[in-house]
Amino acid sequence: MQGVNDFGRIGYGGPCPPPGKPHRYIFKLYALDTRLELGPATSLEDVLKLMSGHF
Repeated sequence: MQGVNDFGRIGYGGPCPPPGKPHRYIFKLYALDTRLELGPATSLEDVLKLMSGHF
């Protein structure tokens, strides 16, 4: 399942570092005890709410 990215499109958009000094990305990986039922336009805030209590 893929959601809306920072480009406003569904799916992976790839890194797009700003010009200039080195840039770093921070990825978070979550292991849950259940499968979340999500639609493709589910917001990050909604995903975080649905994950609550399932870590």
